[in-house]
Amino acid sequence: MNKFCKASQNGVFSKELHALRGVAALVVLLVHFQHRLVQAWPDWHVPDLFNGSAAVTYFFVLSGLVVGMSLAKTWNEDKSLIVYGIRRIFRIMPLMAVMATIGSLYLFFVNPHMPYSLYDVEKYGGFDWKRMMAGYIGYSMKANPPSWSIFVELVASALIPLFILMGRNRTTIILGAVILFAFSLWDMPIKNKFNIFMLSFYVGLTILVWGPVLADKCRKLPVKFFWVLVTILALAFYMPRVITQEDYYGNPWIIHWETATIAPLIALIFYIPERFSALTKPIFQYLGDISFSLYLTHVLVMVVLYNLLALTMGVQIMLMPVFAIVALVMVFIIAHFSFNHIEKPGILWGKKILNRFVKQKARK
Repeated sequence: MNKFCKASQNGVFSKELHALRGVAALVVLLVHFQHRLVQAWPDWHVPDLFNGSAAVTYFFVLSGLVVGMSLAKTWNEDKSLIVYGIRRIFRIMPLMAVMATIGSLYLFFVNPHMPYSLYDVEKYGGFDWKRMMAGYIGYSMKANPPSWSIFVELVASALIPLFILMGRNRTTIILGAVILFAFSLWDMPIKNKFNIFMLSFYVGLTILVWGPVLADKCRKLPVKFFWVLVTILALAFYMPRVITQEDYYGNPWIIHWETATIAPLIALIFYIPERFSALTKPIFQYLGDISFSLYLTHVLVMVVLYNLLALTMGVQIMLMPVFAIVALVMVFIIAHFSFNHIEKPGILWGKKILNRFVKQKARK
């Protein structure tokens, strides 16, 4: 039996990893918040302590585990790939489409009249209809900068079935990792070099195989040694890019390092959840719930708000605390709204389509 499919049968929803998804989205928000302030005051600089790039790597490894496990559970069921595809589309695309539309309208009609642009026009060029259409799948980041990672997610979602096929035995699993590692080193002549990140998704999927073994060994460690190990993994994952200030696309090796250090930590949280029970508190679960909305909406909200404040108050030192307070309130209000009125309805819409599909299948 396929090792991924066999190992996925005991998999359950992890509240702890769900909570950390929200924490990661919050880190990305803080990165863009700091960048917005630096844009207005170039001489005012605070070291980049918020590692948004590492947070995105966490998203990718976690998606490999969660999405791959979900598909692997139903791998041998009839039409499982169709069901999987519908679920992924309606999980990702409703909010993605709404934000791409809002961002495009903003760029066409509002951005040219604002003191601070949504993106560097001189560096990346103007906005047009082609870039608008590309933005709906995240291939163009201009309509909504965080959407580039959704393009990577969409590509990975299409490849995860192939990843599962590599689970025939230990040799094929290792072969899959080698192939994806070599693939990541190719300097693809396209935007959003998705090949760099596919290994992260695959490693997340392989947690199903080696994660229980690691967890069993670490569970036997003295409590102090266990938490020392967790701390070392967390720092090894988070700090290298903070220290080097490495560009996300510039060096695939650092992405692989982040993948190699966060994957064991994800495995420990997934298979020894009782050690991380603090993450099940309502505040962390709420952050996890709104994480996707928070991730996709916060940049546009901050840019619009910042320009409004700049136009009404002028660029002055007092604008910083006002922006800080109002922005943090507004991004959570908008994220809460979009989660309840765009994300959840989109998921329900997908479920209705699946139910119709199942009923038609039963009639046949």
